[in-house]
Amino acid sequence: MITVASTVTTISNTTSATVMTTIGRALHTLTLSAKSRNTRKWPDTDAAKIRPMSPSDLRVPRRQLGQALRRLRTQAGVSRAHAASVIDCAESKIGHIENGVTSLTRLELAALLQLYNAPIEQHEPLEELRAKAKQRRSRSSYRLPRWLRNYLDMESDASSIRSFDGELIPGLLQTEAYARRVHLVAQQLLTADERERLLATRIDRQRLLEEGTLTVNTIVSEAAFCRLLGDKEVAVQQLIHLIEVIQLTNVSLHVIPFAADLDTPDPRVGGLHPSMSGCFAVLRFPGDVAPPFGYFEHAIGGEVVEDQKIVSQLGQLWDLLRAQALTTSESLNWLEELLHQSEG
Repeated sequence: MITVASTVTTISNTTSATVMTTIGRALHTLTLSAKSRNTRKWPDTDAAKIRPMSPSDLRVPRRQLGQALRRLRTQAGVSRAHAASVIDCAESKIGHIENGVTSLTRLELAALLQLYNAPIEQHEPLEELRAKAKQRRSRSSYRLPRWLRNYLDMESDASSIRSFDGELIPGLLQTEAYARRVHLVAQQLLTADERERLLATRIDRQRLLEEGTLTVNTIVSEAAFCRLLGDKEVAVQQLIHLIEVIQLTNVSLHVIPFAADLDTPDPRVGGLHPSMSGCFAVLRFPGDVAPPFGYFEHAIGGEVVEDQKIVSQLGQLWDLLRAQALTTSESLNWLEELLHQSEG
């Protein structure tokens, strides 16, 4: 998903349909050969999957900081709305900070501590917690749009993401070459410096998969692979990478083909599907850190969804797509066949 621009807003029931219809165009047909062929011998069983690293809980400093700030705010009798007005942010961000979901800058922390009349001896320890919480966000130096920074903060704290993409390979699964080509398509909207920042961010995000801190279950339309085939060299590299990365125990990928195999018609797959109007994601967090969030991305920005009714509907939509898509093993075979054709 490539996006450039504006500010995160929380969408409501009355606007969700508009966001859902901002993306979605006619798809191109691709028919894969069913003939036997020689392909790479990729592992295809759960036992063969690669086990990711098991790092310590890097979210602890942010939770500790959030709890301390909530306590100070309550003791000072300051409302969330007032605190939000002081650091010029949405009221919901104060809640996210206090729940350990969202980080804050040095200046924001200093302003809140002053507002809460925090004892001076607490300033340095709380700043140290803030700095620890920011260590895993090297991308914060990339000067990204606020809406994207907010989403990436949530992504890095999420325990799982369920997503659907119609036109693009998911960002967490992209090769650098593919990501660069995607950003070059929007070269008239981006400066060279902006492109490099976005590219660096996209690659940096992928460490979450290697660390094992995030479980990704993604559904991708065949349309994304049709777009990919426009550049053979990039396509081969991307397909090899996809086949390798889905061997991770914390990654699964399901393909929604345009049509089922004519020899073995299957009502689960092919044809129209319930999210042709756009892509989306549902993020969940460990324990009681925060409720799940939804996320839409469109041509010039992204929308974070906090309305739990909409988030629940997105979860149901993902389940419908999953029921229509190929299984993980079928998707692996599908990708192997596509790679074989691309190399031919």
